[in-house]
Amino acid sequence: KAKELEKAGKLKDPYQESSKMSQNAENGFNVLLKKLRKDQETKEKR
Repeated sequence: KAKELEKAGKLKDPYQESSKMSQNAENGFNVLLKKLRKDQETKEKR
């Protein structure tokens, strides 16, 4: 029964889904930025 309610909640709340998606995108973007910064640092050290 809890799972059914969860499914209904997900269907009712597309905003929550999209906010989760954008949060994942943001996390991925931050990871890329960190990687780029590391690459810059290693290039400068050479």
